[in-house]
Amino acid sequence: MKNFFLNSIIYYYLKVFIGVVFFIILLRHDTYAQETVDVQEVIELLKTENESNKDSLTSVLARRIRKGYNIENRNEFLQRLDQQLDSEDLTIKAFGQFLISRVYIESETFYALNALDKGLKWAHEVNDTLLIAWLNLDKGQIHRRHFNFDTAYEIYLNNLFLLSNSRYHYELGYTYQLISGLLYNANLYTSGLDYSDVIYNLKQSLHYYSLVKSSPGFNNALLVDNNNTIGLAFNNSQQTDSALIYFQKAMSLAKKHNITAWEGVLSGNIANLYIKMNQLDTGIALLKTDQRISLEYNQVASAFGATLSLAKAYIRKGDYEKAKLEIDEAELILVPSIRNAQNMRLLLNAYSKYYEALGDWEKAYSYKNMLFTIQDSLAKTYNTLALERAERKYFFIRQSRENDLLKERNELLAKEIKTKNILFIVSLLFILIIIIYTVLLYNQYKIKRKLNNELREKNLKIESHRKELESEVERRTKELVEKNIELDKYLYHSSHDIRGPISTILGLYEVSNLEKSEKELKRLLSLVANCASTMDNMLKKMNDLHNIDKMAEFFHPVDISYTLNDIIESFNSLSKEKGVTINQNNIDNIQVSTNEKLLELAISNLLENAIIFSKTNSESPYTINIEAKTENDNTIISIQDFGEGMKEEVIENIFDVYYRASSKSSGNGLGLFIAKKTINKLGGTLEVNSKFQEGSTFKIILPIIAKE
Repeated sequence: MKNFFLNSIIYYYLKVFIGVVFFIILLRHDTYAQETVDVQEVIELLKTENESNKDSLTSVLARRIRKGYNIENRNEFLQRLDQQLDSEDLTIKAFGQFLISRVYIESETFYALNALDKGLKWAHEVNDTLLIAWLNLDKGQIHRRHFNFDTAYEIYLNNLFLLSNSRYHYELGYTYQLISGLLYNANLYTSGLDYSDVIYNLKQSLHYYSLVKSSPGFNNALLVDNNNTIGLAFNNSQQTDSALIYFQKAMSLAKKHNITAWEGVLSGNIANLYIKMNQLDTGIALLKTDQRISLEYNQVASAFGATLSLAKAYIRKGDYEKAKLEIDEAELILVPSIRNAQNMRLLLNAYSKYYEALGDWEKAYSYKNMLFTIQDSLAKTYNTLALERAERKYFFIRQSRENDLLKERNELLAKEIKTKNILFIVSLLFILIIIIYTVLLYNQYKIKRKLNNELREKNLKIESHRKELESEVERRTKELVEKNIELDKYLYHSSHDIRGPISTILGLYEVSNLEKSEKELKRLLSLVANCASTMDNMLKKMNDLHNIDKMAEFFHPVDISYTLNDIIESFNSLSKEKGVTINQNNIDNIQVSTNEKLLELAISNLLENAIIFSKTNSESPYTINIEAKTENDNTIISIQDFGEGMKEEVIENIFDVYYRASSKSSGNGLGLFIAKKTINKLGGTLEVNSKFQEGSTFKIILPIIAKE
């Protein structure tokens, strides 16, 4: 008995210990396995022979490593990567250091510089011009970020010398662009007016970009950026005509390649030139475009600047009321994230100019006082920033000299990792012996537990499947009940609606027997024709309703403009009779994957509804606006009328079968029901916004790529 009790205690603690050991082994194994796989994967990718993809490949791999590892594991990962790179292939080694530098470049600058220097050494040994250029560009960017502009400029010039007469046109263009950026900022800091060097380098950059702009994946925003910067340089040099030419080139490129954010920036730049040339109306129109696009893209700082520029333009024009509205709008746009001293200075200056123009000298003086206070604060801030830049540059230069210490640290870290690995292997061997013993001892117990678990899982699956079947039966029963209710309602109204026109025709026939006047007989025949037309229209809608469920869900690309033109043409006689004009806006070059017949059916019913409820007695011409656009992977088709509109309490019922929202309705209450049902079948939604006596807007929202 005593031995049994002792054995039970030993068994219990042995089980706990083995469980803990298992957890540690699995945790360590998963971590190392994942990292080892990643290292091997990276090495294979580094060996790619397609040199044009190497630059983008390193950026992707660097982001992946930064995202996948915390700082400690990332450093360990990069150490192992450095150790496992092919020691004989210097190109692969240089390329590996390029990757390592990009991992470190945002957080540990000096690790990045050390990797770049090692990579440059090996790249020079194998004379890999392109890799040397990439390494130089990254090194120059690091010095530029730390305000070491002289060193950055020297590196870029060396890059130009290296790439001259080479086929690497993109890298040449990018180097010229970086040099122009350094020179442009230098002119801003020194308030210089000679931008000829900036313009020359940007034109060289454009020349080399033009040689590769047709290549797949080329970023056309670079062309827009260069032309815009040339325009700014000419503007700062007081060469307005040349500035306007390059701004317009940039705008043309932005529109051609659909870079909307740049359209806003360029609208503002061009507007300032026109205002400078006293063409205020043109400048104001462009500033409004800048303001609209900036707000659309949530660029509040840009929107704030455009709004203040609008206010100044209105002051120059003498339209003080609009100027005040724009200044007030600018103050609303000035959210906390951009409410700094510089923007407050601009706002106070605008208020001061406005009250000066009005002759309200007291308020103008008050704003001037506040403006002087802000300017004093700004002067102190600029001095502080200049001091911080100088300190940062000094710190960077000093730390660069200490960069050699990193090599020692890496060697110590490698030794520490090696020691940890030896200890881990010894521990692993000991644990494996215990695991084997434990597995043999409790193998029978595990088999029995596994069988019980499998039986329990099967019972749970059976129970889950039973509940799913019950839920499916309940859902289908509910659908069947709803279909029966809809069918009963449909049959009742259909018989009533068919009997109405027939009764009318019979009555007209009786009246025609009593009439002898040919003119009156023609009128009666016209009424009979109208009744027959009404019945035909109703039967057509019933047939459409029947075909919606029967029609196959065949989806293919549909050009919205062609479809709308066909539909509008079919309503020509009705629209002329009602005196309605149908306008189409922004429908060109918009496609959607859908069933064209079903889409035509939905739009036809909505357009017919808009024409029927038009204000025919209105003094002004009655119009219906149809617009199409793409937004968030959806195509939106809007049909807007300015007819009777609907009261709020009836809107929720308008899509019900046989519902008539107005006494003016001459239909049978099926049009909007058919439209709603059709759009639902297409996987879209139908929305309505209506105001009584103002009109209604129906929006069809369809996914661009339909889920068949």
